[in-house]
Amino acid sequence: MASDRERARSILNAVRALPAGALDAAVAAAPGEERARLAGVRAALDAPDPEAAIAEAMRGVTATSADQRAHVNELLRASTRIAESAGRAGTALASVREGRDQLAAIGMRTRAAAAADADPALVKLLDDALALLGNDAPFAALENAIAAIGDADGMLDRVGPEIDRAVATRNAAALQGHRAALAEAQRAFARVPALVAEARDQAVSRGDAMRAAQLAVTEAALRDHERGAVERWQAALEAALAAEQVRLAAAAASRIELAAAADGALAPIIETAPRIAELAARLGDVDTEIGALGDEALARLQVPGGEERAAELLDRAHLVAGDDALRVIRVNLLDAQIQERLGDKARARKLYREIMQYGRDVDGAGYAIGWAALHLGRLELEMGHAVRAGQDLELAHQIGDAAGDPALVALAAGARLDLASNRAAADQIVAAATKASPAAREELARRVIARWGRVPS
Repeated sequence: MASDRERARSILNAVRALPAGALDAAVAAAPGEERARLAGVRAALDAPDPEAAIAEAMRGVTATSADQRAHVNELLRASTRIAESAGRAGTALASVREGRDQLAAIGMRTRAAAAADADPALVKLLDDALALLGNDAPFAALENAIAAIGDADGMLDRVGPEIDRAVATRNAAALQGHRAALAEAQRAFARVPALVAEARDQAVSRGDAMRAAQLAVTEAALRDHERGAVERWQAALEAALAAEQVRLAAAAASRIELAAAADGALAPIIETAPRIAELAARLGDVDTEIGALGDEALARLQVPGGEERAAELLDRAHLVAGDDALRVIRVNLLDAQIQERLGDKARARKLYREIMQYGRDVDGAGYAIGWAALHLGRLELEMGHAVRAGQDLELAHQIGDAAGDPALVALAAGARLDLASNRAAADQIVAAATKASPAAREELARRVIARWGRVPS
């Protein structure tokens, strides 16, 4: 028969596999005696010897047969899978909702422009797309399915094998019942890109370059996670440049550059950014030009002999920024990043501190302050200044969260994990990174497990 220690180790393995916050939620929802027992398990996680604490908490609790012991372990594994599935589904739904709102806003603007031009065919296509984007029925189906996936209470209410079969049957039936609703929701959303593509083709055939560019960017955004995304973004970039729609071109370029950076490729950035800067300069869009100059400069620094060109681009950015306070802060952030990459970290730290100090009095400088805090926190961490690093990185995390900047949140949370002194603190950091992308949150959680691990079985 398994010892108390072995049983405690098995329980800890299962509990630590749960997503952050899942055990706390179970404690809150459990009835009387079960709540006390789960609370004991929760407290044991922070004990100096978790196995001993679990063994003490579970003393006197026995399973009367091998079948029941196996059944309890299976329930723990099942609840882990259910909690993880519900978490992923909830995150996906939140991302879909956010994307739906953004696309609906783009569609409304395009539809208004089409109506002003008295283009009934285009208006009809966009009305159809907007109707689908505004239809809450598919979202309700998704939410119902997530609720069914996440309904683990019934599976944990009793431990008898005969209840196991009944609960499993009930949950399986619920999930199967929602499968059709999910499929219908998927079919409804799948129609939107086709409608937008048809509208774009009509705009091209009519020689409406501006509308074609708007719809090309919209289509690329809708199909961003499908095969051929880079090619669609490239086509959208060319359409936007041809129509001299610099903000749309910059949006398409940012997606191309992001994909290139993920693959470790610099050529697409070095080729694309100058085209955006040139068009922005011709149209007098200083902010977009500064952004493109910065993209190219940081890419140039990563290729042999690129320092001179990066310096020229930085000088141009300082020139076009003039004496506008916000633009000066943005260019100083670029300057600091360049100095950091060139190895002059003392100069970089000075610039980052100045941005954080003077930016507080400049409207709209939150973005620059957040990224300056991130870079400064990392540099302070390198120097062993843990307290100052923690303050800077927490500020970056807070600004990223308030601004809805997923990259800043993910990077700040990742750096903060290096400073976490225990698993509870690390779990809190990961739980607070709600604005990071699903992939980034999964990586943060993986890092926590890699550092603190699970108790060996």
